[in-house]
Amino acid sequence: GVQTCALPILVEYIESAKRQKPDEYKTLENLFFGSIISVLLLVDKPEEITKIKDESFGHCQVFLDTNFVFSVLGLDMDVFNKPAEELFNLLKKYDFDLKVFGFTVDEICRVVNSYPEESRRYPASIQVSTIYSSLKVKGWSSTDARQFIINIEQILQQKGITIEWFKDVDLAKYKPDEKLENVIKLYKPHQNSFSRNHDLAALAKTKELRKKTIRRIEDSGVLFLTSDVGLHKFDFIEEGDRKSTRLNS
Repeated sequence: GVQTCALPILVEYIESAKRQKPDEYKTLENLFFGSIISVLLLVDKPEEITKIKDESFGHCQVFLDTNFVFSVLGLDMDVFNKPAEELFNLLKKYDFDLKVFGFTVDEICRVVNSYPEESRRYPASIQVSTIYSSLKVKGWSSTDARQFIINIEQILQQKGITIEWFKDVDLAKYKPDEKLENVIKLYKPHQNSFSRNHDLAALAKTKELRKKTIRRIEDSGVLFLTSDVGLHKFDFIEEGDRKSTRLNS
C-alpha cells in the first residue's frame, strides 16, 4: 500500500513549485489539484477537504488520461512534460498503481494515427500548443507515428504503466448518457464524438471500479488523472455539485 506520508509529500511538492517555479505552477495546478477528476469525491462538508493531507491512502489505482500520458512520455511541450514527469515519479515512489484504460490506449493511438495528415498544418520551426505541433518540432515522421502505435503496449509497460482492458467499452460504439453528452458539449464544444465517448467512458468506469460513493479521497481506491481543465470543470460542476449524479448515484 501507499506509505502514510504520500499525500503530505505531494502537497509539499506543489507548494514548493508555487514558490520556486512560478512559470510551471499553473500547469502543476491543472495536473494535480484541478485534475484528479475524482472530485467525483463529493464530500458532504467542504471543510473535510482541508483534512486530507493529514490522512493516509490505502491501495490506490491512478488511471491516466490521454494528455497526461503524452506528457509523461515526453511527447508534448516541455512546460507540460516536466511537471507531469515529476508528479508521475512521485506517484510511483509512493506505490500508487499507475494504469491506463484500454480504451485510453485506443484514444492515444487514434490521435497519433492522425499525425501524418495533421502535421502538415504546423511548421517544424515554431511550436504551438498542440500534440501534433510538438511531435513535428521533435522531428517525428509518419514512420515514427506507425512505430509508436505498433509498440504502444511495450512503451507503456517500460514506463511502469499497466493497461486495464475492458471488453464492454468500444469507443466507436459506445453510447453515453444522452443528457451528459449534451452537457459536456457545453464545456468542450470542439471535441469530436470519439474523444467525447472516451471522456464519458473514463468517468463512468472510474465510478464502476469504486463500487460505492466516496466521501474521503484517501478511501477512493481509484482516481482518474487528467490535465484537461474542461473535463475537470464538467465533472466537478455537473457531477460533483449535484446530490443525484450518474457518477455517485
